[in-house]
Order: sequence, then C-alpha cells, then structure tokens
Amino acid sequence: MAMLNESITLEGTVRVGSRNGGWGLQTQSATLKYVDPIPGVGEPWGRYTADIENHPLPPILDGGGPWDGTYAIVAEPSIGPSAMHAHKDLRYDGKPYAIYPYQDQDSVAIRTCGVSGSLNVHQLNNACRRSTQLANFKAHVEAHEHYHQNSLNACIRSVNAGRFRALESVTGTYGEVEQELQNRWVNSIQPDLIQARKTAQGSVYADIWHWRANRRWMDGGPTVGHTGTNGCTG
Repeated sequence: MAMLNESITLEGTVRVGSRNGGWGLQTQSATLKYVDPIPGVGEPWGRYTADIENHPLPPILDGGGPWDGTYAIVAEPSIGPSAMHAHKDLRYDGKPYAIYPYQDQDSVAIRTCGVSGSLNVHQLNNACRRSTQLANFKAHVEAHEHYHQNSLNACIRSVNAGRFRALESVTGTYGEVEQELQNRWVNSIQPDLIQARKTAQGSVYADIWHWRANRRWMDGGPTVGHTGTNGCTG
C-alpha cells in the first residue's frame, strides 16, 4: 500500500470460510402432470427431464489481494429445472380415438368388447373389462417417473456429501483450475447425474388397449426400459 511515497506492510489474520455456507446441488422436486402430448420426441407414456447437460461452466477468476495469482471457481456448477409428465391417455378424460372396423386389431375390439365409433383409452378398457389392468399400469407409469427423480436425487445427495465439496476447494493456476473443473465436473459428476436420471428400470408389459404411433388400437405391448443407474456412487 503506497502512502506519501512510503511502503507500509499490514499484518493480520485472514479468516476464510465456506462460500455461501458451502456448495451443493439442489435436489429436484417436480410434480407429475398429465398432458397430451408429452413434450419431446415420440409418444411415451411418461417422461422425466432434468437439464444436466446444457448449463455453461462457471467462471474461473483470480483471487486478488492476498490470493493474487491464485485462481478458483467462483460459482458452483448447476443443473436446470426438472419436469415430470405422464400421458393423459391414462386418465378418464383422455381424448377419444376412432375405432376402424376393418383393421385387424380394431375389429377384434369390436367383436370382443362390443364397441364402435370413437372412445378414449379409459372407456375402451372399461368396455373390455380391463379397468383394473389400466389402473395398475397408470400407477406403474406414475411410480416409474418418480423413480427417475428419486434416483437423480440420490445421486445429488451423494455428490453433495463428497465430490462437490472437493470441487469447491480447488485452487491453483488458471490452467490447473480449468483442468480440475473439467475432470471433476464435466468428466465425473455430470455423467453420473445423467446416468442416475436415466435409472436402471426395465420395461413392463402394458396389458391394456391403447392407441399409439401406428394410429390404431393395439392390445398390450411393452414399454421402453432404461440402461442408467440407481443413484450414483461418490
């Protein structure tokens, strides 16, 4: 510090604490919404989304003052909001679909269940005495989407308890901190969060009448399984 052409050195104690009480990712708390169509690609029964991939990396800045020349990550990495959807076809107020009497599966519905015209999924399954199967499948879809979020949250809690705190403490040259951010977040934590969001759930058979991508009534069929993880380790 320069004062009246003299050099003065100030001595004292610098106390350093956690930034904002310590870093940590926020657990997700999306609520299930029934919609038609579900946002995204294809015609799934349900979809859980949480934006992990598209956030910019936090800035790396010089510490300044006593830490001049020592760099640190100045903000915690983050993930985006989540959304949980199930298809409105599973509800009593889903939209009706036409039954075409000259197509194989549709004609079976007419012969077996005594229906014609346009019905929604709830109405046709009631007519075909599959209301219990539909209710069970609806409950499965709901549980399935919640499991995506539960798995992601388990991974978030694991990361917060270990690797995320270690990321907060990284200091060094700009290049060293940049490499640690890449190694610890981009190449380690982020992929684990993505795999946990996918979950390791398998497919399940839908023993119901439904209307799907082929634009006609179908009897049964499997849903799509996943190849992620149940939570994460670390």
